[in-house]
Amino acid sequence: MYPFLCALIGGAVVALARSQRRWAYVAAILLAWHVVSAARAYPVYLAYSNEFWGGPANTYKYLSDSNTDWGQQLKAVKQYVDARGIQDCWFAYFVQPAIDFHAYGIPCQPLPTQDTIWFHSQIDTPTTIQGPVFISIGTLSGFEFGSNRMNPYRQFQTLQPTAAIQHGVFVYDGTFDMRFASALGTSPACMTSRHRRTWTPPS
Repeated sequence: MYPFLCALIGGAVVALARSQRRWAYVAAILLAWHVVSAARAYPVYLAYSNEFWGGPANTYKYLSDSNTDWGQQLKAVKQYVDARGIQDCWFAYFVQPAIDFHAYGIPCQPLPTQDTIWFHSQIDTPTTIQGPVFISIGTLSGFEFGSNRMNPYRQFQTLQPTAAIQHGVFVYDGTFDMRFASALGTSPACMTSRHRRTWTPPS
């Protein structure tokens, strides 16, 4: 779609510029703005959106899944924990265990997600944990649970994160009630779609 749109827009700009020269200046300004806007998203472009959308830091509010998050932030998460000497942490990672964040030297303990259920991974989570807690925006959005009411991490959506790593992993410090995540990870073999529909959501 995009190559055809680019050709169509280019043709329209040429036609407008020939009729009135000022359109050439308008197009040049818009093009320069786009280049600067895209350059600001370096080094991760997946979550890019322009300033009319609020920029890359706000893309997750409108889109989710592979539109914003392919689990591309692990190197940056590793740099974050190393810079702060973090050795005790938790990570609700969007694509765990398909891509194991431990392979990048991240010392966190995993938290259950929909993907850990699909992979039948046993994740034992205490009912209360102490941060820092890292949560991928793909998990935080709750889209994989079918309804945000079923999202065991919904409480974090109303909290101000300590940091946002490459617009894709939020960091939360504090003590958190994890009863719903704990229930989610207790028995993956029993968490069929029928059980997930009848599981009591957060109030």
